[in-house]
Amino acid sequence: MASIDFLRLNPGVLWTLLKKPYWLQILTRRQATWPSYAEVADWKRNIPSIRDNGAHVDASPFYFEWWYFDATLTGGLTVSIILRLTDSLKPAWKEGSVNVSVCEKDTPALRRFIPYGTKYIHASPEMCDVRIGKNCCHMENGVYKVSVEVPDIRAELTFESTTVAWRPGNGKFRFGHENAFFAWVVPQPRAHVKGSVIIRGQEKTVDGVGYHDHNWGTVSLLDTVKEWSWGRLHLGDYSCIFADIQLSPRYGGGRVLPFSLLQGDQVLISSFLQSNQPLDDGMDFLRNPRSVDFPKGWHLQWEEPDNHLDVDLETVKVLEKADLLSGNCLRQKIIENLIAHPYYIRCSVTAKGEWEKEGHTIALEGHGIYEQMSLGR
Repeated sequence: MASIDFLRLNPGVLWTLLKKPYWLQILTRRQATWPSYAEVADWKRNIPSIRDNGAHVDASPFYFEWWYFDATLTGGLTVSIILRLTDSLKPAWKEGSVNVSVCEKDTPALRRFIPYGTKYIHASPEMCDVRIGKNCCHMENGVYKVSVEVPDIRAELTFESTTVAWRPGNGKFRFGHENAFFAWVVPQPRAHVKGSVIIRGQEKTVDGVGYHDHNWGTVSLLDTVKEWSWGRLHLGDYSCIFADIQLSPRYGGGRVLPFSLLQGDQVLISSFLQSNQPLDDGMDFLRNPRSVDFPKGWHLQWEEPDNHLDVDLETVKVLEKADLLSGNCLRQKIIENLIAHPYYIRCSVTAKGEWEKEGHTIALEGHGIYEQMSLGR
């Protein structure tokens, strides 16, 4: 409780958090807007700047911000690192955190979540330069250096871009008014990653392929979003990034699916998917997050005249599944009934499909990461 700023936890904030029946959400409906097809397609005008990847600290009690890195490395080792300035689901929160997950090919994932008070956090507004305790990420001459030290895990990694940066339009999804938004930029859709990882005292020199993005916002995700999916795929020389955001009924209940297909310094497609569907409806995590422990996979589809893309993703391994409301049963029931019960899953996937463009077919095959969040509202 000491990590909450009670001066900002006012009745309006509490009202926003409370779970509302459908009729009340419709009665209090507000408008959500996002970049248009034309704005998303015009990617060269919207390439993220160095400043875009700096901190965007805001006075909103719902302010959140994080920098995310992941990599697939030598020997099938996967690493994900998240540096958070605040908690994305808890309003008026005064702690940040470092979240590190490593997963070797044939072993369960090793995960560490370490909270930090604000006095241990520094983040520059001018560029990516974030320090949380002994952990940091910063950019030097276009190369991102990431260093983390948590119990049983240490990593020193560099991420050197091999594609142009991207975002969907201006990267902002707005809710109700100009200063209420969720923002997403991808400084590194694909990067060459190298360095070292030490797991329980055993050091590995690693090399591989990675991804880095940055998110921030000023709205309650519990109020604005029902659920979301996100993924990134490395398909030979091509890279694909996508998101699937299901808005809450209070914001129209729309579904927004921005995506891009990239190769080197070119964004070949920057648009919105028509479809992102589970391969097996009975194993759809978002329909039943309590019980679905191993989703079969998903099918991505995009189409316009003489140009369409279809990719099947099949789950190889569940890297993480989390009940974000675990713990005391009475407390859990109260929060579940009054606010939400979020669940999260993260999977490594194989990817196979094709891109047909003006009568020519390009085979796509590779691997990636797919994650889903059900907010349980």
